Amino acid sequence: MQRLSASVDGVYFDNPDGPSRQEIIEKYIHVGDEVILVKNRSGKDSVAVIVHLPGRPQETLSQVGSLDRDISTKVLPHLSGSLKTEAKVIEKPYSKVQGGYGLELEILLADETGVSNGSNSTEESTSNLATADPYLLELLQEQNRYLKTIRDVLIFFFTVAVIGGIIALIASCS
Repeated sequence: MQRLSASVDGVYFDNPDGPSRQEIIEKYIHVGDEVILVKNRSGKDSVAVIVHLPGRPQETLSQVGSLDRDISTKVLPHLSGSLKTEAKVIEKPYSKVQGGYGLELEILLADETGVSNGSNSTEESTSNLATADPYLLELLQEQNRYLKTIRDVLIFFFTVAVIGGIIALIASCS
C-alpha cells in the first residue's frame, strides 16, 4: 500500500452550479472525513483528479478542488481500475492572508494485487468500497440489473434460435 500526502488545489474557486468551494469546506468537511477522488471527465485536463464530498461525485456542486499534476499522475491508474483508493482529510488549515480554508489529504493507494487495509483480494476491496460509499453501491446495483437484463435477452434470443432450428429441421425431414 502506498501513502501520499497532497494539498487540494482550487479551493478558492466557485462551482458553476452551486455554493462556493470555501462554503462547502467550511460547513461540511472536517479533519478525519473521507473525500471522493474522481477522474476529470471535462476534457480540459486529462491528468486531473477532482476532489468531491462523499455522495454524488458527478455533481460539480460537491467539488472542493483538485489534486496537482504530480499526485494526479500517481492516483489516476488506481481510479481507472478496480484497485481501492482512499482519501482522508488530515488537515484543514485556515489562511488569514487568503481568507479561507485549505485541505491536506492522506491518500492510500492499493498495490498492484489490490491489497489495502489488510484486504486479500481486489474483489474484497471493491466490495468494501461499495459499502463505504452509498452512491457507488447504487451504481454497482444498477449495473448488475443492467447486466442481468442483457443476459435474459440473450437467453431469450438463443432459445428462439434453437427452437427455430428444430422447427426447420423437422420441416425439412417431412
